[in-house]
Amino acid sequence: MATNLQFIKSASGSGVNEFSITDCFSASYDVYKIYVVDYQQSHTTYPYLRFINASGVDSSSNYDYAGLQLWANTTFGENKNTGQNAMYDVIGYSQASQPMGGISFDIFNPYDSSSYTFMKCQSATNSYQPAVGVKSIGVQKVAQQVTGFALGFGSTYTFTNITVNVYGVK
Repeated sequence: MATNLQFIKSASGSGVNEFSITDCFSASYDVYKIYVVDYQQSHTTYPYLRFINASGVDSSSNYDYAGLQLWANTTFGENKNTGQNAMYDVIGYSQASQPMGGISFDIFNPYDSSSYTFMKCQSATNSYQPAVGVKSIGVQKVAQQVTGFALGFGSTYTFTNITVNVYGVK
């Protein structure tokens, strides 16, 4: 993959249960790099990832995903599922109100209306004891034009704060 990153936008939020960036994908790039550079949450749980199309956040049951939890003190764990309304368990998590170590997404073909949108993610935290990293992949199995994404918890928990930077890959 090419390594020349072109800055698109940065966005921040606090006290929200779903954080969305609605207009970050376009015909200019086929691949995007997303860095979550500041992230704290109100509860110790995994956030989800959904994509946004012209109608809004897509919560249809067309997401498949698989992830590997890389625990520091025990055997690795797996999370995988098909036909879900979001990609769950694909991002690591931190203790409530503790900073996350880092999250990096690669998003492939989001704006191509004739292709599925693919994702791969890496995340790590040392605030959760023991330390854990997560590597995951996912797909939105519908060919549609995707213009953005949402990270969230549903209605129960919130991001205490979150900052995301989006780049196009040339």
